Amino acid sequence: KSMAVSRTRICILSFEDKAYCMGVGFNGEIGDGLVHNSPTGVFVAVLPGISNVESFSDLATGEATTAGISDKGVPYGWGAGRFLGIGTRSNQFCHNEVNSNYHES
Repeated sequence: KSMAVSRTRICILSFEDKAYCMGVGFNGEIGDGLVHNSPTGVFVAVLPGISNVESFSDLATGEATTAGISDKGVPYGWGAGRFLGIGTRSNQFCHNEVNSNYHES
């Protein structure tokens, strides 16, 4: 359906609105709950107790982060926490809701 490409990663949004990422994942940018690189597409995990995202409508990926908009319109981010607006500077290995009220001090 669509693809997001950065210098270090490719993420694909399938026709079923499922997200798959491959490439560099030192900060959890792959989104499967692990820290690893992957030469093939890995399903962006839906981890119990962390997120109830079933599918995505859009994806974007950058140098050390990946982001998606859920099918319900909620923004999520994963990867290097210092670049994410999720209210923490720690790395996120699976998707977390973006906090629109977060401001770094």
